Parts: sequence; structure tokens; C-alpha cells
Amino acid sequence: MEYSYARVTRVKTRAMSPPRVRHEGIKKTVVVNFADLCQFMNRRPEHVMRFLLAKLGTTGSLDSYKKLEVNGRFVPKNLEGIMKQYAAKTLLFCRIAVQCLLDAKGVNGTLIYDKTSFVARPGKTWT
Repeated sequence: MEYSYARVTRVKTRAMSPPRVRHEGIKKTVVVNFADLCQFMNRRPEHVMRFLLAKLGTTGSLDSYKKLEVNGRFVPKNLEGIMKQYAAKTLLFCRIAVQCLLDAKGVNGTLIYDKTSFVARPGKTWT
């Protein structure tokens, strides 16, 4: 019996930069690097915006430069926590989706997350 394993290479890990926030007046917060954060997570800005606004319980919009304008005054720490929640939820969804693909192809295996990507390990089961 012959097994073929995919070659696993280490990829540099990158840390997501914190949101850069600017306050316009007393009732509006602008996330200046919102497009960069969305590009880093490889997600559409509209989808991330809907999640962020739902968690904050407020309204907002994207301007022409993909800066997020939020009604209300928020500190960067609050926005950073919500962005981390979003990243964790989408990461969990991706893991479940890839596991479903493995099961559909009849591969008996599991996924291992090495902080940058998932690696399928044939013959092992979930622990």
C-alpha cells in the first residue's frame, strides 16, 4: 500500500494591524484602514461592515475610499475585539467547510491548523 502526503511548508505568520480610528465630531467614528483589514482577512468589506455594525448595534456606511464611517463614538480597542471575533468565526466556518469536503470525498482524516492554513492528515481522526 502506498501513501502520498502533501508536502507541508511553513508560511510566515502575519499579525493583523489594529484598526486606525479617527473621530469626526462627537458622534461619528471613521476606521481609516478598514479596506486593508478586509483585504488581510480576504473578505468583502460589505460583509465585514454588516457584521461589525450588527455587533456594535449602530448604523454606518462605506465611503468611496472604503473607509468605514460608524455613527457613534468608539475606541479602537472595542473595534479590534469585534474584528478578532469576526476572524475567529470565519476561521471556524472554513475549518468545518474543509472537513465536510474531506468527508464528501471519502477521505478518512482530520485537519490540523498551524496558524496559517489547514493541513489534511489522512488516516487520523478528530480528537
